[in-house]
Amino acid sequence: PTTEHLEQLTEEEPVAIFFDEIETWWESFDKSENEELLERNEFFLQHLFEVANDPQEDLFAFATLLDKSQDIKRIVNRTNPYAVDMNDTGDREQIILHRLFETRQDDVDEKAVRDIVSEYVDHYNYPIEIDEPKRYENRMVVTYPFHPELLDLLDDVYDAGRERQSVRGVMNVLADTVRRKYNETDLF
Repeated sequence: PTTEHLEQLTEEEPVAIFFDEIETWWESFDKSENEELLERNEFFLQHLFEVANDPQEDLFAFATLLDKSQDIKRIVNRTNPYAVDMNDTGDREQIILHRLFETRQDDVDEKAVRDIVSEYVDHYNYPIEIDEPKRYENRMVVTYPFHPELLDLLDDVYDAGRERQSVRGVMNVLADTVRRKYNETDLF
């Protein structure tokens, strides 16, 4: 579709288009076999992002990027879009806990968690020194059942990766661990 076609979409009401992991779709095309299709899709995306960038239009385009396709980055960045690096939001721990567990954080017995964490921290001794014990304890409560040092270590490991799928990578490791521990534990 041309920019005119896309502008017509928003004449009656606002339109939002979401692309989740757009590079996965883009890289599914074989450049040698699908050259014409890739070119048409590139023009479509350019037109879409141009219209979405126009403040007079009610078109909103949201795309999640895995940071692995320079072609998509070039297309998306043509219009200098507003971008948020979800790896830098500071909410990674909450995102991971929310995605891994059905129990909402509000439904967790914070006093019971705090008691467990407090007892755990009380057993720290030399050479382990905690600069700000209360702050550290509070972070352990927030990240429970995972130790914050484990989350930091996994963040470092996955942040160093070329594709920067840190939240997803950390989540996969933790999900596998929780699943394995659940299957190995006799609850009765």
